[in-house]
Amino acid sequence: MEPLILAECLRNAAVRLRKFREEYGVWTAPVDTFRLLREITERGKIRVQWEKDASLPEDADAFTVCSSDGDRILIVTREIPLNWKKISAWRRNNFTMAHELGHIFCGHVTTPNAGKSPAVREMEDAEADAFAAGLLTPVEALGHFCSVKEAAEALLVSESAIRRRMRDTGILFAIRTCPKCGFDRIPPAADYCRMCGQSLQANPHPPAEHDVRYLPPLPEECPICGLKETGAPEGRCMNCDNPKLNHCLPEYDQRQHWCPADALFCETCGARTLYSELLKR
Repeated sequence: MEPLILAECLRNAAVRLRKFREEYGVWTAPVDTFRLLREITERGKIRVQWEKDASLPEDADAFTVCSSDGDRILIVTREIPLNWKKISAWRRNNFTMAHELGHIFCGHVTTPNAGKSPAVREMEDAEADAFAAGLLTPVEALGHFCSVKEAAEALLVSESAIRRRMRDTGILFAIRTCPKCGFDRIPPAADYCRMCGQSLQANPHPPAEHDVRYLPPLPEECPICGLKETGAPEGRCMNCDNPKLNHCLPEYDQRQHWCPADALFCETCGARTLYSELLKR
């Protein structure tokens, strides 16, 4: 594809994704697209039906069609393993569904593929890929990780999807070490060490007001009492009732940031975290 045509596809996808985020309030990562699809259908703005077909040909992971009257959209995929989040290759299904949502919200499904030229189909696939990549792996989230594997597991995509995103955005994962305390798992986006609060730049820049925020997963065990549990209501420990999702406690009216479960200081603004205050009790 010609670079100018590809650039136009990327711009169109970015505009459509922005509109989608505003309409459905999708401003955090990671995104489970199967849950997102349910939320979309429950709102009733568009009628989307999802069917699974094990007989799809090997060169087709999914397809999306619109009913003849334009009243209903059908997404057909392969069978999805129930524990798809556990294995990199299975997490490809999350990107596949995001790609099909890209076709829908970029306006591709109103015209059947049979009436499109190969060049048009290639452009639409490029737009749908860009929509999916922006939805699942926003650049605001990628800087929170130190490796491809870590990013893929957290953002619910395959490792190959992370590598493509790194290539397209120029983001590189690099592990840094704190010069004060020696903590050696500092991600690229961190301006402060999360263990001791040491500034990692000579002149720390104010945190950017990004649109999309990375929401760290709940830890498998409570960071305060150590209880291992599943299904805790509203992210609170069933033993000590402390919240399992950590965030910073900035002064005045500064923006609050979500933090890794073990962070004593915010990697973005350097403020103490909820976890550090709970440890004092």
